[in-house]
Amino acid sequence: MNIAQTRKTYKAIWSLLVLMGATLQSSDNGANPGGIYSFGNYPVDTTEISICRQDIRFIGSNIKRLVRLERLDLSHNKLESLPSEIGELKNLRCLDLGYNQFESFPTVIGKLENLYVLELYKNNLESLPDVIGKLKNLGMLNLGNNKLETLPPVIGELEDLGILYLHENNLKTLPDVIVKLRKLHDLYLSNNKLETLPAKLEELENLSTLSLDENNIKTLPDVIVKLRNLRGLYLNDNKLETLPAAIGELEHLRELNL
Repeated sequence: MNIAQTRKTYKAIWSLLVLMGATLQSSDNGANPGGIYSFGNYPVDTTEISICRQDIRFIGSNIKRLVRLERLDLSHNKLESLPSEIGELKNLRCLDLGYNQFESFPTVIGKLENLYVLELYKNNLESLPDVIGKLKNLGMLNLGNNKLETLPPVIGELEDLGILYLHENNLKTLPDVIVKLRKLHDLYLSNNKLETLPAKLEELENLSTLSLDENNIKTLPDVIVKLRNLRGLYLNDNKLETLPAAIGELEHLRELNL
């Protein structure tokens, strides 16, 4: 399935980002030879910044000047950490840190309680800290293409989450609390090591897309037929021998990939 296609739903939030980024970047792009990016040349009322593919290793502490910043795209760089000052950007709604070199989740992100979109795909994350549970307003969280082996119980506190990307990690199980994400409609879990699914999966009543390709699943729980809003169920390359007898009761199902 085309994961990128669904991302467009939330990536629409970035619709003006590219245009704004071209306008906002200074001619020397703010980076010095050491890979430190300075925000000293940006107007204090800047709301959107895109600085991708510039080999940035460090973010200057003067980013704290930009208190009105709402959208920040730092993807495709060489970042390993974020300065504590980024936690002062209380108006930040969208943060893209994809394709960087983070080995641990930047805990300062926990201070950005108004975040709606957080992208940390294609990094080297092995675990998530409990501070992620503070991001109560998240609507989309992309943690695909990392090295996650487990999810913390606080993941169940992200009750406004609509789209969750966890594809291409090392997950063997999902915490039962994931069923608390009642607003979740797209869940991507392909290319992991899952063998089972949460027992109360039916509580994800708004789930529309469930991607489980390339795991180690042998059986599906019977409760999966209670996901009445399910439109896409993707199960390629698993170890399934049978399907629940009532699978035909999923009346809205449009795609079933086996």
